[in-house]
Amino acid sequence: MSCKKRHPDRSSTTAETRQAPERLSRYRRIAVFGGDGRHRGRFPTESAVEVFAARRYSGNGTVERLYITVSNYDLVIILARWNDHSSTVQIRRRCRALGVPVEIWP
Repeated sequence: MSCKKRHPDRSSTTAETRQAPERLSRYRRIAVFGGDGRHRGRFPTESAVEVFAARRYSGNGTVERLYITVSNYDLVIILARWNDHSSTVQIRRRCRALGVPVEIWP
């Protein structure tokens, strides 16, 4: 027997995260922070979804725009894989101060 840790099947993880959970349909306005802007189709059509692209995808100024307008949203979803640490911390602190729920997605 090998002492190596077994990693979960990565294909099942990506299949689970392709579609947003149904529970998100209760939120009227959702802000998605990160990625390149192609995630809009993953979310419920009943919700108004605005995508703020990550800096690496020419999302210059999106952190500042989201920081200013975060109180307009019922939920902020941060796509952690696509953002730098300082941007994520900045948005999380602002949401906490304003009482806006935040979810971190891989």
